[in-house]
Amino acid sequence: MSSYFTRALEALKPNSEWAVTGDQYSRLVWQDESQTKPTEEEIEIKIAEIKYQEEINVYQEKRKLEYPDWGDQLDQIYHSGIDVWKVDVKAIKDKYPKQIMDATELQKRKDAAVFKMQKRYYEIATARLAQYELANGVK
Repeated sequence: MSSYFTRALEALKPNSEWAVTGDQYSRLVWQDESQTKPTEEEIEIKIAEIKYQEEINVYQEKRKLEYPDWGDQLDQIYHSGIDVWKVDVKAIKDKYPKQIMDATELQKRKDAAVFKMQKRYYEIATARLAQYELANGVK
């Protein structure tokens, strides 16, 4: 499975041309001449959205594990009727209800992703400044 970074790039700029080593924006080489390079902030926001969507979609995997295979379902419909099959399927759907993204929660996660990115750059800048004695110049 591709990384969240590459999945975000693919979602933001479908069919674009780029190369990246690892999951760092600084290692992204933009080769596409028809689409503009997304900003690091756009990528971080898309990653937050992808992760949240994955959390939401957990109900689908749980349902899949409980549904009988198609052959058994068709056999049940043939022998017991579609109404019995519907009752069985509804029980699983009720056990694992469909989830949807909450706009407020999504925005909270996007804001947190941007804050985390900004904090990372702040820490890098602070560490770089700590190497200097401001009153006297470079150590």
